[in-house]
Amino acid sequence: MFSTGRFIASESSIRIESFPALLRYVRHRARQHERMTLVGVQFYGWRDRQLGFMPYYKRAADDLGPKPLLGIGKAGDLCGGGIYVLNLAPRPSYDPGLHD
Repeated sequence: MFSTGRFIASESSIRIESFPALLRYVRHRARQHERMTLVGVQFYGWRDRQLGFMPYYKRAADDLGPKPLLGIGKAGDLCGGGIYVLNLAPRPSYDPGLHD
């Protein structure tokens, strides 16, 4: 499952639950020259075979304005199965991040 919150007022929140839908979304965003740069990762440890982590990143695209926007996420990786959930959102102002 993939989701992303609204980074600007004109953007919609997105929730995607299939790989074909994710591929369509990624292709659509590529037309806006979307780029995400990983700034850091905070790991929360293992639960059974699942590793929880929080990515901190910068998001930039033609339709998001002139400066990269700070983002935060919540994610899970299934050992041997890859990332099974990735939720992204704008980083709140009270969160200083990891390496800014």
